[in-house]
Amino acid sequence: MNVISICVVVFLWIAPECARSQELLEDVDPAREQALQEYNAAFLKDQTYFAARYRIVKVNVDALFQERNIAITPFSDMKPIGLVFDRLSRETFWHGFYENDPIYAVTGNRLLSFTISMVAYGVDESGAAVRVAQDQGSFFAVSAIFDVLGDSKYVLRPLKFSPKYSVIYEIRRDAVIPVRIDTTPGDHPLSDEEQAVFDEYLEFAEALPDDTNKKVLGDVW
Repeated sequence: MNVISICVVVFLWIAPECARSQELLEDVDPAREQALQEYNAAFLKDQTYFAARYRIVKVNVDALFQERNIAITPFSDMKPIGLVFDRLSRETFWHGFYENDPIYAVTGNRLLSFTISMVAYGVDESGAAVRVAQDQGSFFAVSAIFDVLGDSKYVLRPLKFSPKYSVIYEIRRDAVIPVRIDTTPGDHPLSDEEQAVFDEYLEFAEALPDDTNKKVLGDVW
């Protein structure tokens, strides 16, 4: 095989890798992840109470400002979920559609959409993080809900006391979650199963430590 043939083979092997969409979620090193877990323990227990699994991540915000298609891989055993760019608003909302939307595959219309919201934070001399205007921020707290038909729901939330980082967690379709807490006349009452789950959650939530006075940090170190 001559030099020219070798170059062609190498290019063909690399090209598919280059064509992939940029990944939104970045891993956090184990030491920092442990510190984030400990500092946000009560928040994480509450947020992930109904979750099948979760992990702490750092969001690649730069990818959101490039106004291009991206991908999100909630967990390492999953294929990336392709996200098709629609628009980026002045209020810093990245709106998009699902690349493998089953409705689009049948009708040709992209009906299932989602919004990724970004809130700017600055860090003062004490290391505390405070919300600021977009052009004054040193980092962004990012949140979204990815709900693909036929799959689980994936929720992305910034950590309450370390909003530079986020938690991504999975809510399975078969999970029993009594979301109808405040009922109005005409609503069906909670089923016995839903009521039991709701009562257990209330007992759990009331036992969580009070962290209302905890400092919101720019980083854990």
